[in-house]
Amino acid sequence: MKRSILVAFAMVAACILSLQTCLASAQTYLLTNYLGPTGGVTVDGKWTSASEWTDAMTAPSLPSSILFREKWEYPGTTNIVEYVLVEFYTDNTNTTGDFFQYCLDPLANGGSAPQADDVLINYTGHNRSGLTLYKGNGTGWARWTGWTYGTDVAIADSRTGSQMNATSHWIIELMMDRSNPNFDTSGASTAYQPLIRVAVYDQNNTSQGVQSWPPSTSQNAPSTWGTESGQYAAIPESLTILPITLISFIAVAVSIYFFHRKPRAKNLGIGRID
Repeated sequence: MKRSILVAFAMVAACILSLQTCLASAQTYLLTNYLGPTGGVTVDGKWTSASEWTDAMTAPSLPSSILFREKWEYPGTTNIVEYVLVEFYTDNTNTTGDFFQYCLDPLANGGSAPQADDVLINYTGHNRSGLTLYKGNGTGWARWTGWTYGTDVAIADSRTGSQMNATSHWIIELMMDRSNPNFDTSGASTAYQPLIRVAVYDQNNTSQGVQSWPPSTSQNAPSTWGTESGQYAAIPESLTILPITLISFIAVAVSIYFFHRKPRAKNLGIGRID
């Protein structure tokens, strides 16, 4: 292959990667929520298949200790089902004080305290008995029992490795039926763009504190949460893991090739340097 073609390809690859970075930094706490295939997720607290979560966007500007992705499915004519993946890379111990939280402001009306439309899903101690839901009341959170496990909400976690990190750590998968009026995000100021927050805590590592997205935010201040942007479309192929990884590999390979290649002098009639 001609040198000019290889150089051009490397430049294009670098531009694509730069574009991904720029898009993420321009919308620091905005997560695009893409449509996944029906039946694509099994809520079992692990990557059931190698591709189970490759069609979901990773939240930008995450703490290095966690991974957060989500996507939705449309299994019927009325149901919108949301799926959430959180991996807590630095926690592999089973303690009763560990917790996971998912906060949802369906109307995206923010506020300095939880409003009546806001929902907090709190999962403590890696046990289904530790799953509790709360609704805002204008000043804080009040326990809410008007939901059904397996229909409205389901959750599972396990300690295992994943496609993203082979070291054993906690992986949490959450299902939420967004067709339930309490979780419906169609009434947000911009339809299907609610405010959200996820958080995890390792009781054995108190110095690390609560790890959240967005970072350093509170469950009690919806105005500090990130934005979810629902899209009625599958994730573009260019944003999935494989193409970006492949582009990165090729760009690096081309750079290494030219860095180590011996230069050749043009034939000026006085010999050639090899």
